[in-house]
Amino acid sequence: MNIDIDFKISESATSEFKRIISESSSNEDTVRVSVQNGCSGTSYGLGFVSPSEIDPSIDIVGEYDGVKVVVDRMSLLALDGTALEWVDNPDQKGFKFSSTKTFNKQCGCSRNK
Repeated sequence: MNIDIDFKISESATSEFKRIISESSSNEDTVRVSVQNGCSGTSYGLGFVSPSEIDPSIDIVGEYDGVKVVVDRMSLLALDGTALEWVDNPDQKGFKFSSTKTFNKQCGCSRNK
């Protein structure tokens, strides 16, 4: 299956992922990216997983500048038009998601439909 989406991970983000992985003593060497939509909007998640935690029936695995990244199929389409970067300045330090897409502001929890 060929899925073509516009999801970018900046060089600064991959460098930070590599640093975190190299300093870790666990075998969790793959970055998991997830997306949840709820009453308060879109929420992005990041974590590290081991190869045994990847389910080929629901997960898509890719590679960005030598960093393995896994995304579940439900989150994948929500990442279209999204960029992930590492920000380190006096005002902010951390991973930052930004999207060029305009989302429907309707609640994603099914209560307001």
